Amino acid sequence: MARALVIAVLACLSAASASDAATESELQSAVFRAKPAVVMIMVRIGATATVRCSDGTTAVVQPGSIGELGSGSIIHPDG
Repeated sequence: MARALVIAVLACLSAASASDAATESELQSAVFRAKPAVVMIMVRIGATATVRCSDGTTAVVQPGSIGELGSGSIIHPDG
């Protein structure tokens, strides 16, 4: 989540030339403007499967869940 916020701030600042370097308060203002658009995305997948063996019996298999975590940003208020 912090990564997307930093990218958003750097994008805002990259338009300025070296002689127009942002002050600390301008940087803070840019962070506060970008913060509402930054989101955390978390996905966790789990499953149970019934497997039919070659001898006709069945076995229930439940592998461990898989999880991923990332960040993103909202481009438009409607999503």
